[in-house]
Amino acid sequence: MKHYLAIDPGREKCGLAVLRDDGAVVERQRCDTNALEAAVSDLLVKHEFAGCLVGDGTGSAPVRERIEKLLQKSNNCDMITIDEASTTEQARALYWEANPPRGWRKWLPVSLLVPPEPVDDWAAVVMARRWLKKS
Repeated sequence: MKHYLAIDPGREKCGLAVLRDDGAVVERQRCDTNALEAAVSDLLVKHEFAGCLVGDGTGSAPVRERIEKLLQKSNNCDMITIDEASTTEQARALYWEANPPRGWRKWLPVSLLVPPEPVDDWAAVVMARRWLKKS
């Protein structure tokens, strides 16, 4: 079974997700953009990746440059740029699927709720699954 690393880049924070080729999430995390190399290096030690999927949105170019260097040093997997349009909205839906609202919030449509934490890691999951469906 192949594993893929997905990165939702941002100016201040990035979302990271490791997925199997069947779309199952192996792990997710968020990290400060300044600590991206350390977070990706840790994942490269734990997993062998068939590809690294990076979103094309905010902060993408510098993130791609930094990650490309790491990939060349380690396992040399391909980097693929992914369209990240509408991933935040889909990431919010995934968040609420994994963490159903409780109390009075369960009566509201999840489209009206804002998750209590950033969903960058879930956005990385959305991007990876989108790409895996097309592949």
